[in-house]
Amino acid sequence: MSDLTFFQSQYRRLQDEARLAGEKGSKQKGINLNADVFAERFFPAARTDGQRHRFNIPVSVYGPGLSSEAQTLTRKVITAGAGGKNWRLNGELIPNPEFDIHRYDGLRSGDLVLIAVGGTTEPISMSLVLLSQTDPADATIFAALANSVGNRRMSVISEEDLNALTASAPLGHPIRELVDPDLDEALEEAAAGSSEGLQRLRRRGSPRRMTAEAFREARLKAEATGIGGEQLMNDWLEQELSAGRIRSYKWFAEDNAVNPWDFEIEDLNGAVRRIEVKTTRSGFERPIQISQAELEFAAEPTAPPTDLYRLYEYSDGHAQLAISRDIGVIAKRILSVVQPLSPQVRPDSYTVAVNNFGDWSAAQTIKVEESEPE
Repeated sequence: MSDLTFFQSQYRRLQDEARLAGEKGSKQKGINLNADVFAERFFPAARTDGQRHRFNIPVSVYGPGLSSEAQTLTRKVITAGAGGKNWRLNGELIPNPEFDIHRYDGLRSGDLVLIAVGGTTEPISMSLVLLSQTDPADATIFAALANSVGNRRMSVISEEDLNALTASAPLGHPIRELVDPDLDEALEEAAAGSSEGLQRLRRRGSPRRMTAEAFREARLKAEATGIGGEQLMNDWLEQELSAGRIRSYKWFAEDNAVNPWDFEIEDLNGAVRRIEVKTTRSGFERPIQISQAELEFAAEPTAPPTDLYRLYEYSDGHAQLAISRDIGVIAKRILSVVQPLSPQVRPDSYTVAVNNFGDWSAAQTIKVEESEPE
């Protein structure tokens, strides 16, 4: 980190050292953001008009070491404008926080900073995780990153490498603010309307995950996961049909996104069953979001039984599958709780623990192989 003078205590220290040496100290009060990494790769649309733009964004600073409480301030990202190259994270100097009055005093040239930026077309938030070459809690991460970055001022870290770094970090290390599957899952659940997910997010605290943009992105990710799970189920049912294990099936949700069940199948005996697919990229135990309409139709006494197909550990092309047969009983039980309420009080959806759906089938892996083009 050659941009130490962005921190007030470092700016003063380096000014004092320069005066003692009879030199002029650096007046830089920001962090350079390399154009080839930050601007051209992530936000090219923000520089197309050649004008200089200023984006005022919340900046959350973590570290060094196990200093995991965020110091959040508003600073600005300034684009280069016509003829310019690099962008800058600029604004007032960052002082030591009142809750940790010597936090940045030990930083030295050569230390590193991990930067996570939120936003799609322009930056809307930023998190900085400071890594000290002398702090034992940073040692493993620092060594790996220093070897990866080499002599470059700024480099992109792949998601795979970042996950590996996080796995090697001590518990409580602030790098988990950048990568934390539990917080990411809580955000996705909160964005889908889960009060439990929102409570988990608020308990842990994560400014980067609490912006409006983060919630929008989480909703889009949840929708993509749901659609991907249905597509995987459709492909798997096609295999079941070809193997002669079912007589027919229909993907209702493909034609009608608000249909309160996703598929219908006809077994070899001619019996019809509905399927509601619930997909998650995490483990089986994650609570299930189910809508009022889905429960109402599952509870219909004359309707075909509705089976809940839980796809978990989902990734493109494969997932684990467990099945809860005929959820009509649990649907009626949930609905009976809200029925005594006023007709003006009607929940849209529920967060339900998986064990409430009774017995589940043994897990099986479903995987759809891509066919080779002829």
